[in-house]
Amino acid sequence: MKVRRALVFSTADWDHPFWTNKQYEALALAKCGVEVLYVESLGLRRRAAGDSGDKARIVRRLKSAFRRPRMVVPGVHVVSPLVVPGWHSGVVRMVNDLLIVLQLLVWRVLWGKSDVVWTFTPVVNRRHVGRRFLVYHCVDDISAQPGMASHFIREREDILLQQSDLVFTTAPALTARAVRVKGNLGVTEHTNCIDPGAFEKIGGRPVDLDQPRPIIGMVGALSRYKFDAALLGRVAKLRPGYSFVLVGAEGEGDPGDRLDDLRDADNIFLLGPRPRLEVPGYMAAFDVGVIMAPINDYTASMFPMKFFEYMAAGVQVVSTRLSAIEAFENFVRFASSADDFVRRLDEALADPFPSTELKAIAGQHSYESRVQDMLDQVERQASARVRRGPNGCIVPLGERGSTLL
Repeated sequence: MKVRRALVFSTADWDHPFWTNKQYEALALAKCGVEVLYVESLGLRRRAAGDSGDKARIVRRLKSAFRRPRMVVPGVHVVSPLVVPGWHSGVVRMVNDLLIVLQLLVWRVLWGKSDVVWTFTPVVNRRHVGRRFLVYHCVDDISAQPGMASHFIREREDILLQQSDLVFTTAPALTARAVRVKGNLGVTEHTNCIDPGAFEKIGGRPVDLDQPRPIIGMVGALSRYKFDAALLGRVAKLRPGYSFVLVGAEGEGDPGDRLDDLRDADNIFLLGPRPRLEVPGYMAAFDVGVIMAPINDYTASMFPMKFFEYMAAGVQVVSTRLSAIEAFENFVRFASSADDFVRRLDEALADPFPSTELKAIAGQHSYESRVQDMLDQVERQASARVRRGPNGCIVPLGERGSTLL
């Protein structure tokens, strides 16, 4: 079976200023010749009281829910699903399940029938998508994020793992869980990737930062479930001559989380978020890129996108020990405490890994090549998945008897 159309259930809105693997994979699918219908987030996180961003998102979603799919780039159309906030409630779950099924029928009329359903969200399963070829790309432990209906999400994810034709994961802990539920057959682990073009465009022209060198930088979501602010504070005190530059939004993924305890430090600089296309230039301006992730249930299953992005910018990497990147220990320095972190920073500055080697390793992990590998696997599996038709001939499953898509 040749995949020509894919319906992608994301956990991120297309226009979110901080892109993740969901948007990049949709772009890569389009570059591989697949027409994509990108379904924006189903809003699993509990709405934070008083969060104006959440309120604005709900209003925007209501306005766009009844529009036709909009083309955002050639080959990618986006729809905003209408769901009721509050998946923590059993009644809301039943309503949302019905809404998803009804909207799938509408999208089929407006956009057409998909060959494959490619979901990043764990709450979608066959009751929604029928007999289409079903891929689950598990890139995070969503149940471990703040504000989630954790028990419900785990239950739904177990169902999805059992029902999926293929499961792709990005970290050993995610793989282990998938295998426990599904078995080895149909589970493949891949790392996260990069967009090489974004780093080729900087061409040795990093952003001109005002802070004194050496510059120790971090890019990403500045929320404490992903970022150990206390560790950074201790390290900054131990190296007052180093500049610690943070590029990212405070509270991203955990509204209300702020870093006020870091603002009084003379050598910590909170630059706030920057446009996506400018971020590679900031990374290239760092002397060392750091990943200061606390070790918890969420980060145990996390493969940070910034890992290969730092390397693609030719920047040294010092990180807390995350199991997902341990396979690349020849190109990253691990630290387990503030004192250890300081030693590793000093080593990275005094004896850096060759930047050409870092860039070469990162370049082997592009979204386009990775998605093409995934598509090849999907097409092989789908072609082998057959059944007998009413006249006794063999037909691919899904060409007849599909219920929704």
